[in-house]
Amino acid sequence: MAVQNSNFNTLITAIDTKAQSLAASATDPKDLVFLGKTLEALNVTATVSDIIGQGDTQIGLVNTAGTTQVGLVNTAGTTQLGIVNTAGTNQVASINSAAASYSQHPSGTTTAVNKTLAANEFVLVTASAKTMTLPAGVAGQSVVYIAVGNFVDTVVAPNGSEKIMGLAQSMTIDKANTTITLMYHSAAHGWRAF
Repeated sequence: MAVQNSNFNTLITAIDTKAQSLAASATDPKDLVFLGKTLEALNVTATVSDIIGQGDTQIGLVNTAGTTQVGLVNTAGTTQLGIVNTAGTNQVASINSAAASYSQHPSGTTTAVNKTLAANEFVLVTASAKTMTLPAGVAGQSVVYIAVGNFVDTVVAPNGSEKIMGLAQSMTIDKANTTITLMYHSAAHGWRAF
């Protein structure tokens, strides 16, 4: 059984002697590191109050660092939230603006006279032999609905040099109670009826 020695001076002298011996030889340096760690273990704080004081110092440092980090996170979070709110507000404004100019259903009108139509207009023709002139075509956006009552010979005329069904001429609806939809495709094809 090992004898416990409470005389630190004797232990320190023994360790010092061994350390000098290891330093002078080619023995594995891990032994020297082990001795150094043993010496550190012998460095005991003088009083319990010193240990408590050191602990309080470390707690204070941790609390300060924690408060700093929480502050940084809060600042970054506030900045990011501001960016997200601004982007969201901008997107909602854009959607509202687009929605204000969008109509899923065309406006309905009735006419018994010749008329130039607007894009997305739904017109009910209530007299025979009237001319409905199409608006200037915008590809994919211009749509016109023409409904003819109990009348015949409604003429659908292109706007300027635009075409109807690829032809540079007017189209005549010669059947009563007919409804057609026209959508502008391109300058080459003009208005397409379906």
